[in-house]
Amino acid sequence: PVVAYGRGGARETVVEGGTGLFFNEQTVDSLCGALESFEARDWSAAACRANAANFSRTRFFAGMRAVLGARYCSSSSGFSSSHFCAASALS
Repeated sequence: PVVAYGRGGARETVVEGGTGLFFNEQTVDSLCGALESFEARDWSAAACRANAANFSRTRFFAGMRAVLGARYCSSSSGFSSSHFCAASALS
């Protein structure tokens, strides 16, 4: 689990209350409040691992293959015989 500033990329990866907590102001009081709340909770290692798996290298490449394959490997794209399209069809 993580304590993170509640702006930017952390909002895309941390599940509030599930895999971590946010502090919303860049002040000592805000951070201390989040840390106190963090320490008072029981965190699930399994939930943290499951959420982290959403950002694995394997999942990233599978998603990219799906998006790029749908865009560039159609018969009208002109790329359907490329090495990429052949490799995408295998996975």
